[in-house]
Formats: sequence, C-alpha cells, structure tokens
Amino acid sequence: SNWGKVPFIPFKNNDFELPDLQFVKTLIDNYDLTRSDVANLLEDIKNVIYILKGYGGANLGEFVRDLAYYNGIKMDTDDEAGVDTIETDINIEAAKTHYEALKKDIFDFGQGVDKNSDKLGNSPSGIALKFIYSGLDLKCNSMEENFKWAFEQLVYFVNKYLEITKQPVSDKEIEIVFNRDIAINESQAITDCQNSKGVISNKTIIANHPWVTDLDEEMKQIEKELATVEVKMLGGEMDE
Repeated sequence: SNWGKVPFIPFKNNDFELPDLQFVKTLIDNYDLTRSDVANLLEDIKNVIYILKGYGGANLGEFVRDLAYYNGIKMDTDDEAGVDTIETDINIEAAKTHYEALKKDIFDFGQGVDKNSDKLGNSPSGIALKFIYSGLDLKCNSMEENFKWAFEQLVYFVNKYLEITKQPVSDKEIEIVFNRDIAINESQAITDCQNSKGVISNKTIIANHPWVTDLDEEMKQIEKELATVEVKMLGGEMDE
C-alpha cells in the first residue's frame, strides 16, 4: 500500500503562490521615495542661500552671527549693496495629490481596507461597510478556496493512513466552513433583526444579533426567562 500521491499539502496564499506584498511593493517603494524626497526638499527650504552684495562685515561667520543675534546685518552705503536669497520651491498640492493617488492604488491593488477613507463617515451603513471591505472579501474568497482544497487533501491523507493501518475509515462527507469576523453597523443590524420578526425563525434572528456570541447558551437563557415569567403569571415560585 502507498499514499497514491505525494503527501505534500500546500496552503497557498493565492493561485500565483506569491505573497501579497509582491503586488504592491513597487507602489509602496514609490510612496516612500516620494515622501523622502519631499521631506528632503522641506529641509532644504530651511537652508536659504544668501547672496551678499556690498556686505559690510569682515567674514561670513560674522554675517551668520549678526543675522542670528540681531536678526539683521550691516551693509555698505553702496547703491548696489543688498541681500538676495535662493530658496527651494516645492509644489505641496502636486505632491499631496501624488501621495493620495499612490495610497489609493496601494489599497486597491493590495485589496486592503482604508480605515481613513472619507467614504466611511462617522457612522457607516452596512452597505458602505460592505463596499469598503469588498476588496478584502475578494482576497479572502480566493484564499478560502485554496485552503478548502488543502484541507480536502489533508482528509484524503488521513483516510489513506487509516486504510494503510487497517483502521476504520469514515465515508461521511466533511463540510469545511470558514467563519469571518467582519465590521458591521450594530444599530442597523439590531434594527434588521427586529424587522425580521415574523418573517424568519427567532433562532435565525438571535443567531444574527451582533451581541450574541453563543447561540445555544442564548437560547437556553431565553427559555429560562420565559419559563420564569410564566410561573410568575400563574402565581407560583421558580426553583433556583
């Protein structure tokens, strides 16, 4: 007996078997480079170059000292005397636009969630949240399919091992389910639960309530509270 195939199970991040960083690395590098260049330019703005004409001091050291201490300098009486400056100009708006474009591309191509997006607002609706998380959902869908396939291969090898070692092999079908934690608008979710009464079962409503973490425990607690109310209505006492 043998395994029937090589007992190697890859859990792929995607069909290309590449890390997520691979798709956005050049954009991130460009973003960092641009921010660094602008930071350097802003630093250069502080370093103003002075062009002195007819300066009345002895040397440049005296000029710098007078400028720092007196906030002024002495000049010759020559009509041509004066001080000009050379400063570095930077288009802040153009740089900001470039940053925002790069940032958007990084989130779009990386299928991430921009938590600082203006589209979120103060209290985003369920539809807005789904739209914001749509890229991440697509990425999760792809990863989920790859992981389901990997778990199916794992089940195959487990059954193969049981078969080789002459142990009972279950023929029951295994369903692999991935639970996702997603951001929701709690107020809207609670309102939707209330509006669903009479349309779907109470169990389904309770299961989808954002405050319920354990459905079975919540159902038991509700039954206990209802039983307590019924006993009190009949004038009896509930055993602790």
